[in-house]
Amino acid sequence: MNRKKILHYIPGFKIGGIESLFLDLVSEIDKSRYEISLLIEKDIPENIAFFLRKKAIKVYKNDVPIRKHPVNYLKKMYILLKESDMDILHLHIFLSRIYMIFLAKLLKVSKIVVHSHTTSLDPISKIGKKFYGMFSKKNIVEVACAKEAGECLFGKNSDCEVITNGVNFEKFKFNDNIKKEYIKKLNLQNRKIIGMIGRISYQKNQKFAIDIFESLNNIDRDYVLLLIGNEADDKEIPQLVKEKGLENKVVFLGARNDIKELLSLIDVYLMTSRYEGLSVGLLEAQASGVQCLISDAITPKNIVTNNVKVLSLNDSPEIWAKNIINLYNKGREKIDYESLNNSEYSIKAFVKKIEEIYK
Repeated sequence: MNRKKILHYIPGFKIGGIESLFLDLVSEIDKSRYEISLLIEKDIPENIAFFLRKKAIKVYKNDVPIRKHPVNYLKKMYILLKESDMDILHLHIFLSRIYMIFLAKLLKVSKIVVHSHTTSLDPISKIGKKFYGMFSKKNIVEVACAKEAGECLFGKNSDCEVITNGVNFEKFKFNDNIKKEYIKKLNLQNRKIIGMIGRISYQKNQKFAIDIFESLNNIDRDYVLLLIGNEADDKEIPQLVKEKGLENKVVFLGARNDIKELLSLIDVYLMTSRYEGLSVGLLEAQASGVQCLISDAITPKNIVTNNVKVLSLNDSPEIWAKNIINLYNKGREKIDYESLNNSEYSIKAFVKKIEEIYK
């Protein structure tokens, strides 16, 4: 039986929710039916490249900078898409790359999966959305991680397929030995550790997190805040940390490949997002048993265990700080992995539904 060739497009392949989802999908999908490849525009970490080689995933890379050489960039993209000989193009980030649909249609790709992972759009994506409306939907399948994410990209009247992001929950089980190892490695002895995972951005709202941590530090100086994710170019958050005199208490760890280990390290998971679709990161945190404090702007569908507390972004930093202390004192939650593995949030359930789309 000939395998269907599926090309996934994730331009800036970092270690985030979409990337974790793709890597888990690669491990779970029926390889006798589907051949998965990946199209990127930036280098990927060596350990991820090694994993993909082990799984026999071919990686195509367009390294032509789009802003400097837009014509050459589009030419190379067309060549790579043609070379992949795909049956299906699966777009994970697309409105700012709307031309991908045009190129795929030009190559007569039989199916284009447009996958929404967000509930808000940046200015470029808003322009892309207008162009998207001009395309025939004949060979396009619209997929969203949550109803709100579908409405954001495809409109309120869209009949897009809602497929909940899946997680390999047991991979994130708490490990006390790893916690001790990382405390030593990061020199965090006798510290109470708050962790925030996500690219430093308006969406993730680290500015409010710094205000919360300042209030927390005024109450108890044993806390430390780990910011895990790519730093913004404008350095606004590092500057804010410096202005508040918190340089020794806020640690910028940058983009990491050891998220599951860091989830064993931290005592409270903080999420002050202004908006989210379905957050794989939050699902992973819940699976680790760490107490989670999240904003009410995050879709309730993200809450799958008892270790989540929700507060309003309108609540004061002081209220958030006191809740962090309460959650720290509560300690880790015992997680029912059997229930999670049988839920719609499991990676097996996700892959099964994606395979139905591919069929």
